[in-house]
Amino acid sequence: SSVGYYAVRVAPLGDIDPMVAQALMPFFPVPLVAKMVAKAREATPADETRDIVREELDQTADEVFGDADGLDELVALAEAAAAEIDICGRALTTAWASYDWETAGGRLFGAATVLREHRGEGHWFAVRQAGLSGDEVHVLSRLSSGRGREGVGHGYRPKNLDRIIPSLERKGLIVDDQPTDRGTVLLDEIEQGTDRFDRDPWTALDDEQMARFVELAAGVRLMRA
Repeated sequence: SSVGYYAVRVAPLGDIDPMVAQALMPFFPVPLVAKMVAKAREATPADETRDIVREELDQTADEVFGDADGLDELVALAEAAAAEIDICGRALTTAWASYDWETAGGRLFGAATVLREHRGEGHWFAVRQAGLSGDEVHVLSRLSSGRGREGVGHGYRPKNLDRIIPSLERKGLIVDDQPTDRGTVLLDEIEQGTDRFDRDPWTALDDEQMARFVELAAGVRLMRA
């Protein structure tokens, strides 16, 4: 469920205030995340959720990835990259890195999650550097894919869009719910900035190791399909 998604995402952080969870997920409308996290805690306390999430993900990941070819090698490469993360300003990345995984599949999932959160939080740095909010870049990106207002998703309601879209129009980034050339260029610049902020982990792998990582990771994706 959507409630479960938010609770799992911030689970490693333990008993944080729901509005802190909101602050760490800037591409969702305020106060959606805070409300969902608070609702999840009505069913299960945060500290229990932290342990349950690790245990269940550890087991599930091993069931999914445990028979993958080259799993041990892939885990070693992923963990080598994850060990080089820049934790500064990256609370979710650091929190997920604090988990100890018992199975090989769990270790792969854990390293992959750390790398994903590292890139996601680097994306936020690039968005702010470009002068946009999380709301604005999410809506601009979705509109650029041709999905229209109905395809914005992420819990954004018409009342949210009635505030965000005029802001993007004033900045010259969209016209008639379509990105302008300036808007398209800005999205490209944000993606390039995201790549720069995500560079640190991958310095741990040389060209040969990187090629092997991509090869093995592609095999895991095919196995899951």
